[in-house]
Amino acid sequence: MHTNPKSLSIIEFERLFPDPFHCFNALAQIKWKHGFRCIKCGHNKYCRGKYRLDRQCSKCRYIESPTANTIFHGIKFSIKKAFYIAYFTVTQKKGVSSTELSRKLDLRQKTCWLFRRKVLTAMKQNRQNMDPKRTVQLGILFTGKKGRKHALKKKKQSLIAIQVEGNKLFSIKAKVLKNRGKKDIAQFIQQYFDTNVYIKSDQWPGARAAMKSFENAHLFKTKDAKKELRLLYRTRMMLLGWLRGTHGHAKDVQAYLDEYCFRMNYRYLGGAIFFFLLNRLIDERPITYKQLTGHYSNA
Repeated sequence: MHTNPKSLSIIEFERLFPDPFHCFNALAQIKWKHGFRCIKCGHNKYCRGKYRLDRQCSKCRYIESPTANTIFHGIKFSIKKAFYIAYFTVTQKKGVSSTELSRKLDLRQKTCWLFRRKVLTAMKQNRQNMDPKRTVQLGILFTGKKGRKHALKKKKQSLIAIQVEGNKLFSIKAKVLKNRGKKDIAQFIQQYFDTNVYIKSDQWPGARAAMKSFENAHLFKTKDAKKELRLLYRTRMMLLGWLRGTHGHAKDVQAYLDEYCFRMNYRYLGGAIFFFLLNRLIDERPITYKQLTGHYSNA
């Protein structure tokens, strides 16, 4: 189907996917790369379906298309434009807003927003890239205000953690917190890191309470933290600047934190990051607008 390029320019993308057929063909090859298995009866024999790339179970006659049971299921616009939305979302260093996508692809802004948000559900964070031998730097990020507009003055608080070795950043995790309680912080660390990992943080109240649960944790005073945690501070400012510049007063902050962390954690893939995301989009189940609005309900 393709090779994984070191970089995927718009010209190279257009060469790989010049028309909808090549997009459907790419989905089919990824979806059935381990062979066909009917989702209805589990049978593994098939014949050609109604359309060229469809597969029909030879036992129960169920016809499945390359987009069925994926994020691309049921879209009402061109599959190529859906590929473009995924491409711009994952390859643009500073991301892309739904307004910009609307201008580029000649689609309604709400259409671009909805499908782009579906793409973000496939960019969820996990434990991948987490090396227990590397140091974790932990801090708080203020990512906007709760409530509509500025009705409430209380700010949203997010926890950010980076894994470093020397002066090099290897991975980043971020999560919106309901509060800065020690239970939420400890749960975040246990979700993404080993409990015996070496943790560095400054002395904000939640950290002082939570770090008591971990043996290899060190809290620095403000003066020392500027030196010891300079990579965390720089990463935090970059994330905050991107969030405010691209998405403004975003309501569901967690979705955009997932997006930023995904691009940072898999930046070493180069142009292959698009195909990595494409695999995730095919593995991800279809999601409706109603489900989507509740997906990041805690954000």
